Amino acid sequence: MRKRNVIATMVTFGAMLLSASAFGGASATAAPAAPTGVPLPPSSCSAVYFDIELGQGVDVFCNQAPATYQVIAQCNNGVEFWSSDGTVTVAYAAPSIALCRGGLLAPAEIISYYVIE
Repeated sequence: MRKRNVIATMVTFGAMLLSASAFGGASATAAPAAPTGVPLPPSSCSAVYFDIELGQGVDVFCNQAPATYQVIAQCNNGVEFWSSDGTVTVAYAAPSIALCRGGLLAPAEIISYYVIE
């Protein structure tokens, strides 16, 4: 998938979550299922997983965070384990997005994530 398409997809999912939260806090039903073994987001947050070139990303929107929040993704490529910091964002404004990028022979995947408020 081209970088432009990934960004357009992230913006679309973020807009869907933002508009859904404005109407009673419902989450988008078109979101792909979470990878196996990944815990569910906190009750006030919605998560959307997406594929990127040689990796995965998570888009987390929290509508009841106190002020700002950030998602931290736990990444693994079969050889290494690392954390990827997401964007710091304001509650109700935009989603926090964290990306796990791997290499050609070892694509990355998200093992879990957590939200810092």
